[in-house]
Amino acid sequence: MKHLSQYSFIITACFLIPLGLIAAERQSTALSNHNEYDIKHNQHAAYQKRGFLRDTFYNLLISKLSEKSLVRSSFLHIGNDIWKDIFDFVQEWSVQHTIQIPSIVCSLISYNTPQSLAIGRQDGCTSLYKIYQKKPHHTVCHHYDTICALAPLPDGTLASGSADETIKICNPQSGICIKTLTGHAGLVWTLAVLPGGILASGSNDKTIRLWDPQSGACIKTLEGHTGAVGSLAVLPGGILASGSDDKTIRLWDPQSGSCINILKGHTQAVSTFAVLPNGTLASGSDDKTINLWNTKSDICIKILTGHTDTVWTLSILPNRKLASGSSDRTIKIWDTQSGACITTLAAHTNRVTSLVALHNSILASASYDQTIKLWRRRTQCGWHYAQTISSSSSSSISSCSSSSTSNSASEMSA
Repeated sequence: MKHLSQYSFIITACFLIPLGLIAAERQSTALSNHNEYDIKHNQHAAYQKRGFLRDTFYNLLISKLSEKSLVRSSFLHIGNDIWKDIFDFVQEWSVQHTIQIPSIVCSLISYNTPQSLAIGRQDGCTSLYKIYQKKPHHTVCHHYDTICALAPLPDGTLASGSADETIKICNPQSGICIKTLTGHAGLVWTLAVLPGGILASGSNDKTIRLWDPQSGACIKTLEGHTGAVGSLAVLPGGILASGSDDKTIRLWDPQSGSCINILKGHTQAVSTFAVLPNGTLASGSDDKTINLWNTKSDICIKILTGHTDTVWTLSILPNRKLASGSSDRTIKIWDTQSGACITTLAAHTNRVTSLVALHNSILASASYDQTIKLWRRRTQCGWHYAQTISSSSSSSISSCSSSSTSNSASEMSA
């Protein structure tokens, strides 16, 4: 009986914590039944109350455990964030808004303002959305095939690369197509903007072209890959990284057009890039992994595993975090310093094609399921839908099985 009473508080807490969180969640749901004005003004208060209840139960549990000497104080000090993260995952996740998009979303970027999105569609159209509006405020249709890539240019215009083998430079607000860049002999998979406003494009024709957007002239053609060029990224110092179906990453000097180095490590096509604030290059691949590269020493310092299909897209989040989207229909959030997968966001019903981090800790995800989902970071480790653009679907969150392999003894700096 002595042992039973000693642990009775833990058993009680296991029931009280979910009940308290559900009660707070119900208040948040009740608020959502009011008009949009009430939601915007009262939602924050509901989240604060939910966080207060979580922290109250947490602090009460820890104090009781300490009194009963069930855990060491050193463990409590180290494990505080872990306990709170566990409580965060008990909370529900819900869709607040639904907007229908008439075509599959193949590319997604932040455009013009932190609250605006540009969407490249399979039907050859580009749409501009404010993140909390249900309909696009501008749509232009200049391509006759899928838009695979979008890139904002320094003068405010928008470049789009397409399966019709062209790049178009448009003013989406006026609907005017300013220039059409031709020269590739295959679909244009990827775009990147170099210092000075030079536009780089990668294609199925295995080449990279550098363009002057003002004149529309091709300045250089970079050759060397033996497979389609599916990803481009600009590294510190203006170095251009390219990823290919030939399983390699090439680093280029755009001034001379020469290949500086070749990075090998992926076992299948390299499909996407993201550059961390410290210059580390993250690469996603058809081999289901994400490699982190030290571009100064040109070595792979970590391999992030956990996805079960192609990693199509990567996006940098605050505090050394990385988001990845995959054909396995999930988004994973990673700690790039430890290599650990923090959580998995599961809501899309088809491959996740694009991710972009927006203001106020909002992550936008685009998918072949014709939706864009806006995820808001609600707590230290929690994410939920801020909005869904397209058909309604249930959402879930779970911890994920992942591992990291370090190929270097050195750690990445924050």
